[in-house]
Amino acid sequence: MATQNYTYYLVIVLSAILALQALPCNGSTLETLTGPEGFIYDVSTGSGTCIAEGSSDAYDNAYFLRINGVNYNASNLTISGRNIIGTTEILSGLRVTRKLYVPASKDGALGNFGRWYDSLQNPTTSPITVSVEYFCNLGSDASTVVTGSDNGDTSVELTDQWFATDDMWDGSEDPSLAHIMYLTGAPEPIDYVELSGGPYGEVGDRITWRYDNVVIKPGQTIAFLTFAVQEKNRAASFEEARGIIDSLVTGNLSSVALRGLSVGEYMNLVNLKPISLDSLQITPSEDSISAGNEGGPFDPPSVVYTLTNDGATALNWAVEPNVPWLDVNPKSGSLLAGKSTTVTVSINANANILPQGVHIGPVSFTNLTAGVVHKQYLRLMIGIRRVLIYTQYSNIAVGCECDNTIKAIDSIGTNFSTTELTDYTKLSSMLPAHQILLIPEQEKTTLATLFNIGKAWAPVLQNFVSQGGIVVHCDYGQKYGILTGSGLMNITTSSNFSGQSINVVAPDDPIVQGVSSPYTASRYSSHYYTIEGG
Repeated sequence: MATQNYTYYLVIVLSAILALQALPCNGSTLETLTGPEGFIYDVSTGSGTCIAEGSSDAYDNAYFLRINGVNYNASNLTISGRNIIGTTEILSGLRVTRKLYVPASKDGALGNFGRWYDSLQNPTTSPITVSVEYFCNLGSDASTVVTGSDNGDTSVELTDQWFATDDMWDGSEDPSLAHIMYLTGAPEPIDYVELSGGPYGEVGDRITWRYDNVVIKPGQTIAFLTFAVQEKNRAASFEEARGIIDSLVTGNLSSVALRGLSVGEYMNLVNLKPISLDSLQITPSEDSISAGNEGGPFDPPSVVYTLTNDGATALNWAVEPNVPWLDVNPKSGSLLAGKSTTVTVSINANANILPQGVHIGPVSFTNLTAGVVHKQYLRLMIGIRRVLIYTQYSNIAVGCECDNTIKAIDSIGTNFSTTELTDYTKLSSMLPAHQILLIPEQEKTTLATLFNIGKAWAPVLQNFVSQGGIVVHCDYGQKYGILTGSGLMNITTSSNFSGQSINVVAPDDPIVQGVSSPYTASRYSSHYYTIEGG
């Protein structure tokens, strides 16, 4: 039997083997976290996912998320650390996920808040335009008053980054609340805001704010960050709101306001991430990734940034790494108008003693002339296996094969990170940053189309596996075209093998660890006829 002239690892597994059971919708579900000073954040789901009551009737169901007027409604809620996480749901074609973070401890005066992180991902090949709306029903009912805002008045306006509400009694009865909506200069400003009464004559106890005509590009993920502050009195709610805004302006991911967010999650924000209007421009603007095992080496070992002065006058600049495992060269300089220069950020020997995990390296690029600081981030992934998931023709609905496969990977632990590939033409640019290519069942296309995709991918995939990359192909039969088109395998046909008795012939192979021999093939198992090297 002929063999290829290189060694590679190729794994074919069944969707049914990796799939988890669909998460059931059991009606109203409640999960609760308590803040550092005892304020309660009780999240419910059933007709919509929201904070139910908070502490002492702070809310009467608040912070609903609506996409094109439809409530996000998680089919289940789970607690992970200090986060209450809702399942991914499909709204207007988007994969929508919510999580509420509640700090365990305060940082100075800050920490009495719940932070909603709402992620919207477009898995399609076309742009999707939606309205994104938040709705709150406050527990203060008819006694609701606006106590302050970031511009100092007591009215709710489109230009307000935050405003505060309370009942008529400062420091007693209901907690004093603040609502952080957006940051001035963010890509998505608020298009509509209203404080209105309820159906029983309540005066201004219902808050709505909305972002209209939000465009999510094919394959793009955007996110909204919203803060629900509960405090002991009005002065404390103002201080909390101002402190949160200050943290958001600096973009410090170690601050209590942003703690727990990954670089990628932060970079996806569109309502709170500030836009710099500075003449000093830095590329690449997205966060960079290096990876390796404990002790190194790391690939790539450095990142080259281009600094450009697109202003009309000269400027002075400086660059400073904010972690001991990064070096910068050069550290400072001057740029004439219209000119560019490069700066190299390198991983040094201090990284060799870092433990397994994801380590974030902020780097400050400062326009000394204007006093503006830009933050770029290098994400060092140690012992993390990066998985690229091809989903262009997969069924991405919640509870189906693709969604369950991703959940199965996430359930293994923190040593995997996943990225979705939604356009097959982008494989060559995205695959080099990953060790594993996962191809879930591509049920929305034909064997012939997948064969042609495989032909287009052939040089990239063959080089990938020859360098030790792993391809995981999930299929229940007749969708193996990528394997044959790319030349990775020569499959002549397949047949259903459900319920059949199967012997394990290579018990030392990692993929069959823990599998008894013989075993009964699960539902939708398939048998493939191959000619290796043919």
